[in-house]
Amino acid sequence: MKLELRRFGAPMVSGGRKVVTALLVVPLLIAGAVVTLPPADAAETAVVIPAGFTPVPIATGQSAANLTNFEFLPGERVLTLGRDGRLTVVSDDAPPRTLLMIPDVSHTGDLGALGLTLAPNYARTGQLYLQYAQTTATGSRVMRVSRWTAAPVDNPTTLGGEQVLLEAPLTSVYHGGGTVLVAPDGKLLISIGDSAAPLASPNPDALRAQNLDGPYGKIFRIDPVTGAGVPGNPYYNAASASSWRSRVYAYGLRNPFRMSVDPRNGQVLIGDVGWTAYEEINLLAAGKNYGWPCYEGPGRQPGYANTAQCQQVYTQSVQGPLWNYASPNVQAAVTGGTWYTGTSYPAAYRDAYFFADYAQQKIWTMMIDAQGKITRAPEAAGFATGIGGPVALKTGPNGDVYYADILSSDLVRLRYSAGNRAPVPRAGTTVNPDTLTVTFDGSASYDLDGDDLTYTWDFGDGSQGAGAVATHKYSAPGKVSAKLTVEDPLGAAAATTVTVVPDNHSPVLTLSAPDKKYAVGDTVSLSASANDIEDGALPVSWRTDLIHCDTGGGCHLHPGQTSTGPTYTDLFDDHGDETRMQITASVVDQAGVRTEKVYSAEPDLRTLTVLAPAPVLINGAQRVSVKVAVNSSNEVSAPGVAGSTVFTSWSDSGLQTHTLIMPAADRTLTAHYANFVPGRYGDYNGDGRTDRTVFRPSTATWFDHGLFSTQYGGATDLPVPADVNSDGRTDVVSWRPSDGMWQARGLFDIRWGGNGDVPVPGDYSVNGRTDLAIWRPSTGIWYVRNVLQIEWGGPSDVPVPGDYNGDGKMELAIWRPSTGMWWIRGRAAIHWGQAGDIPVQADYNGDGRTDLAVWRPSTGGWWINGRPSQNWGVNGDIPLTGDFNGDARTDLAVWRPSTGVWWINGTPAFRWGEPGDRPLPRPLGAR
Repeated sequence: MKLELRRFGAPMVSGGRKVVTALLVVPLLIAGAVVTLPPADAAETAVVIPAGFTPVPIATGQSAANLTNFEFLPGERVLTLGRDGRLTVVSDDAPPRTLLMIPDVSHTGDLGALGLTLAPNYARTGQLYLQYAQTTATGSRVMRVSRWTAAPVDNPTTLGGEQVLLEAPLTSVYHGGGTVLVAPDGKLLISIGDSAAPLASPNPDALRAQNLDGPYGKIFRIDPVTGAGVPGNPYYNAASASSWRSRVYAYGLRNPFRMSVDPRNGQVLIGDVGWTAYEEINLLAAGKNYGWPCYEGPGRQPGYANTAQCQQVYTQSVQGPLWNYASPNVQAAVTGGTWYTGTSYPAAYRDAYFFADYAQQKIWTMMIDAQGKITRAPEAAGFATGIGGPVALKTGPNGDVYYADILSSDLVRLRYSAGNRAPVPRAGTTVNPDTLTVTFDGSASYDLDGDDLTYTWDFGDGSQGAGAVATHKYSAPGKVSAKLTVEDPLGAAAATTVTVVPDNHSPVLTLSAPDKKYAVGDTVSLSASANDIEDGALPVSWRTDLIHCDTGGGCHLHPGQTSTGPTYTDLFDDHGDETRMQITASVVDQAGVRTEKVYSAEPDLRTLTVLAPAPVLINGAQRVSVKVAVNSSNEVSAPGVAGSTVFTSWSDSGLQTHTLIMPAADRTLTAHYANFVPGRYGDYNGDGRTDRTVFRPSTATWFDHGLFSTQYGGATDLPVPADVNSDGRTDVVSWRPSDGMWQARGLFDIRWGGNGDVPVPGDYSVNGRTDLAIWRPSTGIWYVRNVLQIEWGGPSDVPVPGDYNGDGKMELAIWRPSTGMWWIRGRAAIHWGQAGDIPVQADYNGDGRTDLAVWRPSTGGWWINGRPSQNWGVNGDIPLTGDFNGDARTDLAVWRPSTGVWWINGTPAFRWGEPGDRPLPRPLGAR
């Protein structure tokens, strides 16, 4: 397979880093009447790659920003695939030609025709597989995988006979996945993303990646003939072989855009595009959960950590990435890669895995052994940078690595030759048809060795010119092929051709567009018309690209939808942070001359500022302020703990993690914190006050005054309300002594402890979340789930955990009724109280420390260390430990079982509950 640098017809549109610069930096309204994009500065065009390597571009016949995939055919030809469904055949002996336009391809957002692979028996059958998003007759979208037949196999002129194998409904225009792959055993592997729009705040749709009965966020393994799941799949059921569950091979992925097979051992690697923190390379294994959206990269994803689904996932085993790299404040989109299998590259790259990042325009290499272990990590700065936008990497028959550059739509070969490297030519033209004068511009050409170049032009009419920019006046009209040759000082040269029509006038494009900024949900409406002196009225084409920039200064482009017609209408999208819609109107005349104008629909930005004593996440990143579009959805998330204080509320009354719709004015939110008060674990609505709540064992019903009544748990269960998901609100939680089952309403069921144990939930790990914990009287051992296991106390003691030193962490402590001694781990024993007392440890003075305290039923006396004793309540009452007025101090309070009346110091008596109920929160030891 040669496929060297060779040009047919129109010149190469662009290449390397230049395209991103040209697309991302545009004025409000610009026009151009050139065949190619204008050259970028040399520094912007520069490619950094190890000595000896040269990226050799190959024309594919795909339009700019369209090439997505390719496959090598028998002989010396390549089949390429475009987002819009165009398949072209590329060869050395003829211009690229279109083989087929797949009908009804939905190519907007991340969607389009993305997956292409040949059947193992392609040389005999001509069968191949395509994966593409399709618009159905009802206007909905599906991700389709189908089998096609091409003929003849080495240079196909027909492609048809589509047999649909799989269709998955799509709920957004993002994260469709995009790889169909033949596994070593002949089965098909298919990647489909979570189909969740990448909002600035967490999108609940992403949680579908954890649902085995749906298509989202999965790798499927199917029969290549029937499309059904196959025996050996981890969840296969022969009675429903075509169900999603039977097809699932692995799950918990966000956007597994590219995956590939290691030709040495059959291992499959997946490139999974991340959200706000990490990009991942994963090693595929049957039945594994890769954690999204509960995990991203090596750790938990804070935006989803508090959801019930993720709380359940955190109790299970998940598969971590083989390799991940951080992407905060850096735009990133990993492209899973391929293995170098040739012999011409230096020994350091033999059997290396090449992978890329489309948004960062980088390629890395790393070494992986047969056991799936990394033996050489990727290069810190990358193997190559500034090399375009790789969206598919494959190994050619010659062993070299090739990649599809979606920015230029060139197929690029990574060729190695020791010593001096030939330069890479780039040519553009501008035509003045009235004088038959053409200006040729080769200044975008570059040399990887940094050498100065000489430029020679053959104008195609027998005359020549020199210089990076040359002007030539033709003597007669007509189409001419000109050639640019660039040469370095050591004699290495390369050439490219460009077709010009000196007498052809450029089309005139008129674009009507408003001068305004847009809020999310606004309608963008444009109109355009085009005329050409030679061809008359011409149709106008439109292309939309989303350009997303964050506060770190990084920007990346999401190629969007295309359409034709005199008008353009679309809604302004919410894609997080600063996102603008770049809309290109273009027209091409019969001679191939192109004119385009670009309208940038800019967001109407306002500043969102947060004030808090600890770092706050805005849209998944730590920030103090950020500019966002009016009407955009923005998630703010405050930490549960800041020093020795705990989160109580936001100034807008939102939950600890909540979404704010940005108004048409700057907005400042303040996160409020207060000293840790154990009673706040009875705060079910997050208002900073303990609620009046009772549990009725006879019906297993929880009654919270003014908020809710719910049946939860059983008559023999112990109510242990606690904030188990760190959202600043108490959750309905019960513990079953018979089997140690903890049940948190809407969150989880987890076994921890058993009969005879005492539940002692608390924040032992200082993360703002209650840990599940039990104390075992028979041994005196404390078991705090995922935190510690320590012996402290004995069979006759009463556990009294609390934050006695004000560091925000629950300490292990016991009170010994026989002696009235408090034993606090790490401190000397203290005498406080006597037999018959009930310990009511809490923070009564608001200093952030738990006080030693007992309530004496015989007298109703409250004995609090450091304060005079006070009488509140009578014998038979149940003491309570709560902050009922929200002043960050625990109140003296009792509940009278005979009447159901709450007596709270400083508050009028209030009846809530009936005899037989259990008031909450009540201290350990209270009946």
